[in-house]
Amino acid sequence: MKHLKYFESVTETQRLRIDSICYAYNIKDYTINSDGKVDVYGDVYLNGRDLKEIPLKFGYVSGNFYCGNNPNLPEEIKDNKKYINKIVKYQNDYNIWRRDGSLDKYRFSDMMKEILEEEASR
Repeated sequence: MKHLKYFESVTETQRLRIDSICYAYNIKDYTINSDGKVDVYGDVYLNGRDLKEIPLKFGYVSGNFYCGNNPNLPEEIKDNKKYINKIVKYQNDYNIWRRDGSLDKYRFSDMMKEILEEEASR
């Protein structure tokens, strides 16, 4: 019964919050993982929403991830927008967001070094 414990980590309250955020951003085909990350089967459109941070923790996005025209996104992310899919993928692994929603520039820098090294090795 290990699977039961695995699926119990996201509370019903958290699940409802994630569902409401997905609804607000018109994300329809998704799965909420036990760790609270959202896998999306299709595109994610967060364009022009004046976001300071990405509103959900994404695990997998099968389509494109659009988050342009959000002036409050940190310059570091805008400067690396060509890697946005990888930034979204690794943001939680590197814990780049502080509790107040601001970007931890040191952790972001470490993450970008790995992304760029991975790209260079291709």
